[in-house]
Amino acid sequence: MKTKYIYILLSGLMFGLAGCSKVPENPPDISNGLSIPRIFVRGHVSNESGEPLGGICVAIYGVRKEQEPDIETYNYAFTDVEGDYEIVRDRGREKPVEMTVVATDSTGYYKQKVQFVAIEYDAEGHGSVTADFVLTH
Repeated sequence: MKTKYIYILLSGLMFGLAGCSKVPENPPDISNGLSIPRIFVRGHVSNESGEPLGGICVAIYGVRKEQEPDIETYNYAFTDVEGDYEIVRDRGREKPVEMTVVATDSTGYYKQKVQFVAIEYDAEGHGSVTADFVLTH
């Protein structure tokens, strides 16, 4: 009697797995054409001699709520060895026209720089900002 239940259970499991393994040729589009509007902030940080500066913290303000946590690559990023950085974040419901971008050397060797930059938008509502910095002593 036990064996009968085990066979029934196993055959049910096999039919269930067979149904899950099929991938439709044309899966349905569940996005409904929606995409989350984002803001892309990119730039380059160098010193007065034009040498790229790695490890510089670049943070954005003016598009984030006060209670929003600081999240790397969302509200701030560190420059790579080539001095480049990129921050990608949700734009939110509002469409801000400008933001503040701040470059800070955590060692204190270079002075902090602040830029107020305009946000340019594409047809899909994604924002784009380029903020390059030249840091000085």
